[in-house]
Amino acid sequence: MTLATRIRGQAIGAFLSPTGQALAAALRHLRHGGLPGRGELELYHDPADPISHLLVQKVAEAGLSGRLYIVGAPRDDVNPDPVRRQRWRLDDARRLADHHGLRLGEGCGEGVEQVRDVLAVPRAFDEHIALAVTLGNALWSGGRGLTQMLAGRDTAKSRSDDRLRARGFYEGGAIYWRGHWFPGLNRWDHFQAARTGQVLGPPRTPDGVPALGPDDTVICYFSFRSPYSYVALERLFSLIERTQARLEVRPVLPMVMRGLAVPRIKRMFLVQDAVREARRYAVPFGRIADPVGAGVERCLAVFCAIEDPQQRHLFLRTAARGIWSEAQDMATDAGLRWATEQAAVPWSTVQDALVDAAWRQQVEDNRQALLVAGLWGVPCFTVGERALWGQDRLIWLGR
Repeated sequence: MTLATRIRGQAIGAFLSPTGQALAAALRHLRHGGLPGRGELELYHDPADPISHLLVQKVAEAGLSGRLYIVGAPRDDVNPDPVRRQRWRLDDARRLADHHGLRLGEGCGEGVEQVRDVLAVPRAFDEHIALAVTLGNALWSGGRGLTQMLAGRDTAKSRSDDRLRARGFYEGGAIYWRGHWFPGLNRWDHFQAARTGQVLGPPRTPDGVPALGPDDTVICYFSFRSPYSYVALERLFSLIERTQARLEVRPVLPMVMRGLAVPRIKRMFLVQDAVREARRYAVPFGRIADPVGAGVERCLAVFCAIEDPQQRHLFLRTAARGIWSEAQDMATDAGLRWATEQAAVPWSTVQDALVDAAWRQQVEDNRQALLVAGLWGVPCFTVGERALWGQDRLIWLGR
């Protein structure tokens, strides 16, 4: 490891430490007019988004106070595959609605902009949230009765998308509180923990999740540059060991190396969100050496060249740990050797792999299979016809 890599890794680790993250949130809060130890909830709501509709119901249910801000659809720079995203988000929202006992109708009807216009008018929070739930229930029931509900109401064309971005986030269905972001129902428990000071442990497996067994094959789509892929790894292997299901890991190039946009605002949120998820699951995280480019390609070449599944999985785990918690630069021989030695991969095998481009077709085939599954980002998990996206959906994969 070079001195520069070590210093950079230590600096990133300090920023992502609990103290560093608390300081960053406090500074963000102060920069936007907040006072230390004080600050109301800000709920950014997109009525056309099913997750956002569930979140306003959850906030109403909890009896919280704050302010409601109305935003539009995510901008193109953070939404590289809008068709698949919309389809997946609706499927995921239905799963979450059932799990949380919330309401989501058969689909979004016409009248989204009219609903945004009505909700853009400032109101007392209780009234505002109640109206958002009422109009959302009608909108997501195919628009039934919505015209009558909207008739005669005051409207406004103002939107809060710029305010949302200025505070460091990029889509509706999210809570901002004292410098921290909590998107959707995925981070509701983190929000509650931040308010109460509790320490979160791993969530329980939801009721109704099917059992896995030796006859099942779990396919995991993985990227060496995805922090969430790394955070999920040890839990995934624990699940496989416990259930004796078969595991097939299909690595893909990171989105930025596939020509998909990942702007800074999204990268910054994702890594800060990943570190709190890593902390929840006691996964070492923070001293990072970004593998984008040559580091990713070298890891993929070695992974695809290893024939023994157990050795391949061991390399996957050690390389990922090196990247995300040990600041090991996989673009260098020293960094790659650090990972391959722990996985007992002969250096001659590594050298042969690095001059063999066969891995590129394997990785492209994996990308195509990912798209066929209806998804585009990682980590993703499939079992038969079931497809789940995200490390926080691993609890839905099987028991």
